[in-house]
Amino acid sequence: MFFPFDGNCQNDTINQTDTSGNNFGYWRYIYENDTIKSHGHFKIIKEPYNEEELFMRGIYTNNSDSVYGKIKSYKDGKWESFDKHGRLIEKKYFINGFTSTKTEFDYNTKGRLIKTVKNGRQTFYGTKQDLLIDNLSFTISGQINDTYQSKIILVSNSDKEIKLHFKTKSDRVKILKTDYLLKPKLPTDFIFINTIKEGGYTDKIELEFITLDTNRVDIIVNSFGYHISSNNFRTKNNDLKTFRLKGDTLVLIRKYNSCEMKIYEDDGKIDFNSIEASKKEVLKTIPLSFERNFIDLSKIKKGNYLLRIIDYKNGINLYAKLEKE
Repeated sequence: MFFPFDGNCQNDTINQTDTSGNNFGYWRYIYENDTIKSHGHFKIIKEPYNEEELFMRGIYTNNSDSVYGKIKSYKDGKWESFDKHGRLIEKKYFINGFTSTKTEFDYNTKGRLIKTVKNGRQTFYGTKQDLLIDNLSFTISGQINDTYQSKIILVSNSDKEIKLHFKTKSDRVKILKTDYLLKPKLPTDFIFINTIKEGGYTDKIELEFITLDTNRVDIIVNSFGYHISSNNFRTKNNDLKTFRLKGDTLVLIRKYNSCEMKIYEDDGKIDFNSIEASKKEVLKTIPLSFERNFIDLSKIKKGNYLLRIIDYKNGINLYAKLEKE
């Protein structure tokens, strides 16, 4: 929650600060050649302390928001940025320091506008032609060998048809249709399928404009493939799923408060209720300090194993079975 604070803003003055050095009112930044670099307004806001800050200051009241707080200066409303030639390159709208909308403007070497990007939606401008693309970047995380279908929406705002060609060098990405002829104002779906492989990697799909006066555009697909997630672990023996591993590296995604994983040989006689008391031999203990964990199992022979994740904070044990092939 934020509390507006009267900064006594004057519309006829610029680059003002209060006695604490906080910016308020209209501000303008200038290049060396005296052209405007950016301009917009700052607003001074009284921001309440959080519980930790109150504790560190020895404040023990439940009604501190109206009495105590940090005075900070935030960008507010419309802000515009320009290059040294005076061309608009970015427009942002802020609400109490947070960006609500953002538009970027790109020009070619002759100074002609060729692209705008508004909140991730990209519009490319050619000679009396333009094209809107809703997404050029994807992040996909899934289990190894799973396939995911993704879609990009293409819209031609031109009065003429636009020819496009898609291609990729990646064997992990399958393009269902490579060539498109976009009709004016008619949304068209570009669909591709991505097969997840082990670890993290980036694939690229090249989009070539056949009849549009602009450069090629790259669609970026960031992927991460894992064998098992801590979400797949269960508390009961009869609910356990068996995961199969080929190779010596187990890729695990940690969720929630998973702190540590222990590996036991699975002889089918493990009592989950007394696994600690039984002093069952732990073959390997792995701290799960990262979200993405690459676990070396090269010293563990082929066979069946029990994976136990321990959440020390909540006192919870979760289990899954692993078959190393």
